[in-house]
Amino acid sequence: MSPAVTRVARRFQFVLIKASHYDDEGYVIQWWRASIPSNSLACVYTLASDAADRQVLGPDVHIDVTAIDETCRRIKVADIIALIDRHDGFGMVGLVGVQSNQFPRALDIARPLRDAHIPVVIGGFDVSGLLAMLPEMPKDLQEALNIGCTLFAGEAERRIDGIIQDAAARSLKPIYNFMNDLPSLEEVPLPYLPRDAVRRVFNHHASFDAGRGCPFQCSFCTIINVQGRKSRSRSPDAIEQLIRRHWVEGIRRFFITDDNLARNTEWEPIFDRLILIRERDGIEMDPDMNKHDLEHVTAHHAKMTREEWEKAYEAAWAAYYTSEHKMTILRRGAATGMGTSRLLAVLFAFSAAHPVEKLHPLQTGAFRLKYRLDRRPGFPIEPIWFFYPKYFWEIVSKHARLCKLWIELDLMRRRAVREQKIRPYTDLALKPVTDGENDTLEMFTHNAAARHEVAHARKVDALTHG
Repeated sequence: MSPAVTRVARRFQFVLIKASHYDDEGYVIQWWRASIPSNSLACVYTLASDAADRQVLGPDVHIDVTAIDETCRRIKVADIIALIDRHDGFGMVGLVGVQSNQFPRALDIARPLRDAHIPVVIGGFDVSGLLAMLPEMPKDLQEALNIGCTLFAGEAERRIDGIIQDAAARSLKPIYNFMNDLPSLEEVPLPYLPRDAVRRVFNHHASFDAGRGCPFQCSFCTIINVQGRKSRSRSPDAIEQLIRRHWVEGIRRFFITDDNLARNTEWEPIFDRLILIRERDGIEMDPDMNKHDLEHVTAHHAKMTREEWEKAYEAAWAAYYTSEHKMTILRRGAATGMGTSRLLAVLFAFSAAHPVEKLHPLQTGAFRLKYRLDRRPGFPIEPIWFFYPKYFWEIVSKHARLCKLWIELDLMRRRAVREQKIRPYTDLALKPVTDGENDTLEMFTHNAAARHEVAHARKVDALTHG
């Protein structure tokens, strides 16, 4: 009798990458610890892991899922190529949650992967939004198609199986467009990242979206074009399950990414301008999508030059985080019994980010990392003798400024605590609002929604207190 043949299972390598973007010198913006987690990466990682558990490639194929957030972990493309090569090219790379300013970096990651004949799929708000809103294929997306990438528009829930199966069969389509068929969020896997990824975020924040879509028809908003005009929600039970799962692993903090929770009317003029540009294609916009972030001027202003607009932006940061205002925040914290040490940390992170790093606080982290060879194409690779002294001086000078700012804030915090013990602090913001003021203060009368909330609060108070 012939010996039994043992069948060796194949292993499909599914590498998920959340790309960062470049700074003005062409270096990838990257940190030892990121400030916020990537919910897009968490969502797709969970869907891919669920597909692996369900053996969508058959019982004799294992699917290994790797998640990399470039904002806090270096992307070594050669290592990814070597990993997939070790499995006879049996794998793929997914660039997930790619925003407009991240698309140039995503393309730069994709090019050597495609040169190595590795399937690459690019998805996220940029792909989904542009395919949903524009009648013609944008230049950047066409460039991705030209090098053999696949574009994915829409949400991956209930679609990830087909992508994995097509990639394994080397039959990926150029475009998967599900913008007109957004899935329900009920009974789908919840966004989750392994602890190894979460620990690279400040305070080990995890993330989740409790819902997607918006029923409103705001002309300036892109959410309705990407996530639909119908609200889709996860159940309370599902959210509880997610929290509990993270809690067991010691994760205590969460970043909720729902856009309805984060909407702010101060964004309206910016989006109105974008709509105006789309409608008229006569106002110049910066073609470098890497600059479409929170720090660069990318469009023409009707009354200000680019330099004036940049100065106004700088002045806004300086005007808000004055020493007087920071002292007021700390005094209010001490007066209300807030933990002033925790308040100090948050105030430091937000007030120091722009003057030191020239970035929005939510794009910063702890200890900026730079790698000499990871520079945007078009920028020269700086010689070792120039790069490392400059990088060393940057580290020393920035951390000297950070230490100075921290000491100044801590002295202010100590002063606020001492003053509170001697003479309790109060101001208009801490003063209880009387019924009469509800009818006069602008924050309570500005619009119908504010007036409705006041009326609702009075009704609840009357019912509960007679």
